[in-house]
Amino acid sequence: MKLSRRSALATLIAATAAGLTYTIFPRSRQQRARHILPSVTADSLSLSVSLQKPSAALVLLVDGSDHAGRQTDTEGRFWSFVVDGLRPATQYQLQLTENGAVIEDHWPLKTFPAWDAMPSKLSLMAYTCAGGGDGFGLGSRQFFKPHSFRQKLFAQGLAQNPDAAVAIGDHIYFDLPSIATLFGYCLGGGLELPLACHFRLAADEGAQIGLPEMDLGTVPAWGGSARLPRVVGRGVALDMILRGRMISGEEALHTGLVMETCPVTKIKARAQSLGEELAKQPRLAVKGGARYNRWF
Repeated sequence: MKLSRRSALATLIAATAAGLTYTIFPRSRQQRARHILPSVTADSLSLSVSLQKPSAALVLLVDGSDHAGRQTDTEGRFWSFVVDGLRPATQYQLQLTENGAVIEDHWPLKTFPAWDAMPSKLSLMAYTCAGGGDGFGLGSRQFFKPHSFRQKLFAQGLAQNPDAAVAIGDHIYFDLPSIATLFGYCLGGGLELPLACHFRLAADEGAQIGLPEMDLGTVPAWGGSARLPRVVGRGVALDMILRGRMISGEEALHTGLVMETCPVTKIKARAQSLGEELAKQPRLAVKGGARYNRWF
């Protein structure tokens, strides 16, 4: 698989080593939910859901077993679920209901192998063509590929029968350590995605990092406006956002945007090494530390 220089997909290598994945599934015919973002481990799953209309009580069925959701906003449009005690390497059927009525058709979700298992191979699909609806843009500039194109691309990926899939879009929920590598052009969403990660590495030469949305008459809308000040401070963030200024990997290190730099030829190996180091730490302690020390 050939990866774009503008993407941060090298993080998937390290993220997989740390036991993190996001599973993608076809959307329901009923279209009640706007987003359904699941993640799994060997013995648990979590689900973040946003709805078209508010709900007073949302329930997730896992192989027919009820699990009440936790409302995460004041209107009832955003919900989260955590289900523990699952069996490793097992496929479950999930379904969303409200007051006993089905609001999303069921879909499959499979857990990872046991923590001490040694799979002989792993086929991972990375889907980075997420986005908004057709016609969303600024003037003649369209921000996203047509929906039909994205669906076709997604179907081609699924035809390869991957063991797991990772979706990179405008909503990212990470409870385990995630590592982003920045090399080449890391602009707009190419920086906002890494800002949602716990660790960031940059190439010591050739990296162009920034949020140039001001040049388009808009503002960073994928979390950059909120996350960047928390990482580098208000002054540096305002300088980068309001001026649309791009910085190098070395300047990113100086401002605290990245934790270290290295040659671009070694950056993937460094991310892999860091991911393996994190994977050796106590699992539950790492998960708790990552959950309560994230930038969103």
